[in-house]
Amino acid sequence: MSVHATIIVKGVSLHVIAEKISGEIVPEFIEKLAEACLNNVYSRAPWRSGFLAMSVTKRVDGNTAQVGPTASYAKFVSLGTRPHEIRPRNARVFAFPGGSLGVRVFAVKVHHPGTQPNPYLHLAAEDTREQVFDLFNSVWMHYMRP
Repeated sequence: MSVHATIIVKGVSLHVIAEKISGEIVPEFIEKLAEACLNNVYSRAPWRSGFLAMSVTKRVDGNTAQVGPTASYAKFVSLGTRPHEIRPRNARVFAFPGGSLGVRVFAVKVHHPGTQPNPYLHLAAEDTREQVFDLFNSVWMHYMRP
């Protein structure tokens, strides 16, 4: 024996809602959420040269999305670095303008003082978390209009 029931809420069948959630609403919500996250990371990223912010990408695959920078140094900006020594890779010495007389300075190594963490990714995630309800509500209202 089986029992079937159709429940109607304000003129919309729950069966129709379930189909729309799995078929239309969730993918669009994931897309909107990923786009909002991308915009938040972009706006929170430091703009020294602009490369870090411009490297932010999003990838949506079904019901999952990944958003983040592709710049090789992104994690060092986010997490910071300890003081460290830098040595040249492709030459025997570094050469850069400097000194009190404005002459070229040469160095075999440089003592970098380290950098403070810049939690721009965490802050962007918090910004996105604050937008979740409004984003879902906008998608929901788009599909649930009578």
